Amino acid sequence: MDFRFSIIFALIFALIFAIFFIRAAKKQTKLIRDVEAAKAKRIRTYLVTGSINLIVTTLFFYADQLSFPFYIFAAITASQFIAAFCEYVKQPTHKQFLHAYAADSSKCGRCNYSLAHITTQACPECGWQLPNLTNLKIQSPAILFWWKQWRIDYLESPRKTTYQMLWLVSIFSLLLPASFLFYYLYFPEMTIERALARTFLGPQVIILFMILHFTINLIRVIQYRCRKEQQEA
Repeated sequence: MDFRFSIIFALIFALIFAIFFIRAAKKQTKLIRDVEAAKAKRIRTYLVTGSINLIVTTLFFYADQLSFPFYIFAAITASQFIAAFCEYVKQPTHKQFLHAYAADSSKCGRCNYSLAHITTQACPECGWQLPNLTNLKIQSPAILFWWKQWRIDYLESPRKTTYQMLWLVSIFSLLLPASFLFYYLYFPEMTIERALARTFLGPQVIILFMILHFTINLIRVIQYRCRKEQQEA
């Protein structure tokens, strides 16, 4: 009965995760037009999701359910608030300005000042040098969404992206057995079947998806690097 409930919970959990993932993917397929507005939106998103996870974590704590889900939600809560603080103190980069200008060349990529009827090569408001869009190569913000376009046209840092994909695949691959073993080690009297049922399988579904997702992207990045090496040879 516990295992059947775990399957149902996992399917619901996976469906909710898929909906939020697809919605986030749709929002990130376009270049950001306003760097500061995008920064403020990311901070608000981190704070809202962190607050929601804090409520869930508190409910687990007061219900005396210091189980695997409690530690997962506690870790997510801490990471969301840390991410909000890091986003607040982080200064916008030149790459972000270039992306904003490529998305809308009628405004300055740095200060969002209107460049209508401006003939100079610098923004009259902040002095930012306007780049030449003809020779400007921009990495697509939808680079990780393999179901939209398999072939990668351009990567700003192929080696760094490769290491990032390897790191993420390794981390999630380690999380998968750890998520199952936690209950088995935390409650020695439990059987493996009981431990599997108590984990509710929700986090494991997401972990499996992320392993598959980043593995696919790793393959795409490797293919891009091979094409680039062939072109340079």
